[in-house]
Amino acid sequence: AAGDRVAFAGTLGAYAERLREGQGGWLVDPTAAAMLEALLWLRDQRAALESLATQLRPSAPTRASCWGRPSRRRGWSRRDARRRSGTDSGRRFLTLPNFLVVGAGRSGTTSLHRYLAQHPDVFLCAEKSPNFFVASEPLPAWEGPAARRMAAQWVRDPAEYEALFDGARGQTAVGEVSPVYLQARSAPAAIRRHCPGARIVAILRHPVERAYAHFLGRRRDGIETRTDFRQVVADELSRPLPDAVAFGSYLGCGRYHHFLAPYFELFPRERIRVYVFEDLGADVRGLMRDL
Repeated sequence: AAGDRVAFAGTLGAYAERLREGQGGWLVDPTAAAMLEALLWLRDQRAALESLATQLRPSAPTRASCWGRPSRRRGWSRRDARRRSGTDSGRRFLTLPNFLVVGAGRSGTTSLHRYLAQHPDVFLCAEKSPNFFVASEPLPAWEGPAARRMAAQWVRDPAEYEALFDGARGQTAVGEVSPVYLQARSAPAAIRRHCPGARIVAILRHPVERAYAHFLGRRRDGIETRTDFRQVVADELSRPLPDAVAFGSYLGCGRYHHFLAPYFELFPRERIRVYVFEDLGADVRGLMRDL
């Protein structure tokens, strides 16, 4: 135990020094980094104790949520996920994101993904848009076969989602980018249930420009077969805009307040960052430095 404490103190010191020499930012805060390292160390100790307790009391295995708290509501556990994914070493807890870029689509999220992935203290899952936290939401009736084939690739299995972050090796910020998380009112509650300490990042674009870029992107990908954007807008305005889920709605996806409000209800304001698309174009270094 004494040796562990000495090694742990050395790791923290080296980590703090590296942070002081490098770039800071909201996602890579020195104090938060030190606290995270401490929690990671304590987490590993608990994992070892849980493994020992399981061996001593096989009739009462430990079931825990992704953050180490007992939970019987989710119907699955880290150990279930490790067993199903073939990584049940009993030596560590699997990692879930502590930040998520939630949208908006066609507003620079791909650029954010690319830039964040270059930071040495940030781990991003290689797959953009796993869409795990909204994968159970149905597509609207008007969506065609191409959109349904794309949605069929969304990550639905908890073990598969956790496996996306297996490559994390102690980075301060671990996250993913799924713009559809700003298209479903259910997304904030699902994120909070699985990742209660997560930080939320959104970048917004003028709704009209975003809607047209969305239309062009879906045309390019073979999802949208209509060619007249003016008629597409008229069709959407002829019916009520979607309230719970805005998948496939060019105008509905621009109701930023409607879909951001639940995040501000469920997460502390200091853990939410909202940027605008123009900032990314005018001062990308400043935006990324702040983030």
